[in-house]
Amino acid sequence: MLGEPLEEAQITKRAIAVADRVVPMTNRVTWDKEQGYFVNKSGKIWIPEGARDLQQRLCIIAHQGAAGHRGVSATTDALLSKFDWKSARADVKTFIQGCLHCLCIDGEVVPRPRGSALHAGCPNELIHFDWLQLPLAENGWHYVLVMKDDMSGFCRLFPSQSVTAGATADALMEWFTTHGTVLTWVSDGGSHFKNEVIHKIKKLLGAHHHIMTPHTPWANDAARVKFIAELRVSLDRVHRDVIKLSKDRREKPREHREMKKKVKLAKSALGDFVLVAKVVKFPNKLALNWRGPARVVRAVSDYLMEVEQLVEPYDVSLHHASRLKMYAEGGLEVTDDLVQHIAYGDEGFYVEDLVDLRCNDDGKYELLVKWMGLDRAEASWEPTIQLYEDIPVILRRWIKSRQSEAVVAQLQRSLEEHLWHSL
Repeated sequence: MLGEPLEEAQITKRAIAVADRVVPMTNRVTWDKEQGYFVNKSGKIWIPEGARDLQQRLCIIAHQGAAGHRGVSATTDALLSKFDWKSARADVKTFIQGCLHCLCIDGEVVPRPRGSALHAGCPNELIHFDWLQLPLAENGWHYVLVMKDDMSGFCRLFPSQSVTAGATADALMEWFTTHGTVLTWVSDGGSHFKNEVIHKIKKLLGAHHHIMTPHTPWANDAARVKFIAELRVSLDRVHRDVIKLSKDRREKPREHREMKKKVKLAKSALGDFVLVAKVVKFPNKLALNWRGPARVVRAVSDYLMEVEQLVEPYDVSLHHASRLKMYAEGGLEVTDDLVQHIAYGDEGFYVEDLVDLRCNDDGKYELLVKWMGLDRAEASWEPTIQLYEDIPVILRRWIKSRQSEAVVAQLQRSLEEHLWHSL
């Protein structure tokens, strides 16, 4: 009858019959009556191929049990020392590759193919410029603005006592009046190049100012004059076609890089969820190298993506493809557990208001921070240097709104001396 209990012999007989149907004769398993499970020839506990829930639980225990989040090799060895099923090794590797905590801890940055650099087709069509710091001269000049024509390689040097927007604008206007107007400029995104003065000149001329990505010197190598390398190139050009040689030398390093197995083009679509790499100058031991996940909301180009946080205040930020790592395709359910993980990885708290300012016994300034979601009694004093790295926009606005106060003015001077630029 359906409701009658089965005898132990009947259970064993049915279990063996199931094993005969799902396990090949070459990999025969036997029933262990004392322990109540199947074992294979090696004495390991056999797990049926269709028991996906049980396999996943075993992967969880082996990967993030008492030993913490272990790697693929350690997790596989620990699991296969006791259990066995046909696709165990592949299942463990897939499971760990999808572990959100491991994805955030892993500091590997996947190289991306290089984008195409801007180059001119005729003289005075495109110029590169950058500031160079030199030993202090007798007349007080300490900096030189290097300005170079992309096509001809012609360079001009503009000395200056300081690196400012005005000095940059004067040098540009002198180039334009002497050699003619150039409508395409290439430089980095320093405050002396990316400011209101340069923007107005660009707007009046109808020019295009291409800002290079930070920490990518290969993208702006034209402004970095390497005399020995250029001398070698000049000797090679004596009996060769200049345009063909230049083109080959630009394309070969790119092709060589893109042929490497580790170089991959990021393929993130709108709505996909990605992890964002975070560079921290002074990370603590438990700081995560990757934050998120966040949602891709806009593709500026093949290499630039705007992502939105999934927790308050839902900020949107722009990131290079090399700083993004795929987590899940669009349609992922944003659960409470996922939101809590994101909040923990992002240090958990957001600044709601800056309440007060003080100078501690060491002569360093600290701000009383009211944290979002916490009571005012739980506000804490934080170093201003650390706050400038975490919330530069909020801190600048707060300082500008209180510039009339003497202590705030002293804080501004202290920050500018430490940062080597104005706020």
